[in-house]
Amino acid sequence: MAPTDKFTAAVEAGLRRAGIDFSRPLLIAFSGGPDSSALLLACTRIRAASGLRIVAAHFDHQLRGAESGADAAHVAGVCKRLEVPHLSGTGDVAGRVRREGLSVEAAARELRYRFLAQAAKEANAQAVATGHTMDDQAETVLLAIARGSGLRGISGMRAVVDLPVPDYGGPLKVVRPMLGVRRQETFVYCRERGLEPLIDRTNEDTRYPRNRVRLEVIPSLEAINPAVVKAITRLAESARGDLDVVEALSREAAREALTSNRGGMEIAKGPVRNLDDPIARRVMMLAYESVCGTLDGLGTVHVDAMLKVARGRAGVHIELPGALAMASDRDGAWLGPADKLDGGCPYPPEFGAQSLAVPGETEVGGGFRIVADVRRVRSPRDGHEWAAMLDPAIADQPLTVRHRRPGDRFHPLGMSVPVKLQDFFVNSGVPRSWRDRVPLVESPAGIAWVAGYRPAEWAKLAPSMDRALRIELCAPV
Repeated sequence: MAPTDKFTAAVEAGLRRAGIDFSRPLLIAFSGGPDSSALLLACTRIRAASGLRIVAAHFDHQLRGAESGADAAHVAGVCKRLEVPHLSGTGDVAGRVRREGLSVEAAARELRYRFLAQAAKEANAQAVATGHTMDDQAETVLLAIARGSGLRGISGMRAVVDLPVPDYGGPLKVVRPMLGVRRQETFVYCRERGLEPLIDRTNEDTRYPRNRVRLEVIPSLEAINPAVVKAITRLAESARGDLDVVEALSREAAREALTSNRGGMEIAKGPVRNLDDPIARRVMMLAYESVCGTLDGLGTVHVDAMLKVARGRAGVHIELPGALAMASDRDGAWLGPADKLDGGCPYPPEFGAQSLAVPGETEVGGGFRIVADVRRVRSPRDGHEWAAMLDPAIADQPLTVRHRRPGDRFHPLGMSVPVKLQDFFVNSGVPRSWRDRVPLVESPAGIAWVAGYRPAEWAKLAPSMDRALRIELCAPV
């Protein structure tokens, strides 16, 4: 069998494995480069034999100046020669980078897939086929390793994936039928078919991480193992098998732990605390992907931070990629747009300073109340994040509950000196929008308890004391 026949057969087999219906239109992402040119050429041969209906789509990233126009003309000429209808679009990648701080690669990918989704809708295509090769797969895995990615990163690209695309009305089916062929084979195939593909000069620019991996890292690894690209793709296949099992368990766990709410995701502490770490991390990723629509930009360090918040005490707040934030409350955590974070505040609305009844209950607004009494110390469980066990002598002094004031200082338990209350809030991760609502219990000696966080060092209950002043912030029933 001729080399060209082997290549065409490999592409056809890849399309069939991806479940492509040869009687329905298929959109080919066509840049004009060697990989996408080889894919388009192979699909025209498959069309002749099976009736496969194809449409080409070309996207101009506006990154190459006058060369972009020449590229578009080349693409149009190839499509005319091959009698393939084609659609074209443009996007200002550099402008997107400036406005949103994305990497060039991330901005280009986002705009490209938005266009491909629109083109697929216009062509009534069942899916989009891309020219990713085995070499692209190896580069993707190495980049994921360099970023410290987990199992999902090293599993690389799947041959079939449903990509969420804004404003598309559902996931965009993307198929990659050439993951089993090497990049060099695409050059050979184009040459044998009499087509001179475009060569993108930006592919030689090692300022881009993927180019550096392709031009520097992989050649160095090939000096150790000439078959390293195939070895890396085997690693990805193995990781995908493990990932499928973990993701199935994670989806089941997510049904109990995650609830859509307020334009974001509520994460229940109890179920997450009971999960093994690998499953719990995957649940965090599912939550993030559900809200953001993609995992781009989310690294292992972010996932670990999310898990710490989801399992930890109330009032911890973190910022995440994609203009998202996550904050914990009494029973769980909320993940969503940073500008909507206040919706999960576990504190009462602002109230005026008032005397604290000891013993008794003090209403502080919004159905919240503070219960205080002096009691025997029965168990360390008498104190928790919403209840403080303090030196009983404090009850002999007039106590006030209030919100913060400019210049407040606080001596946190375990610290040698007082600090600015503002600094304590910042260091404790208290969201900015919550700080004016945190109740403070104050005696003539100073702030004795920052509700939900920590008592004062000077107000702590000594181990020798068998009685304590217990103060608890109670939420509405």
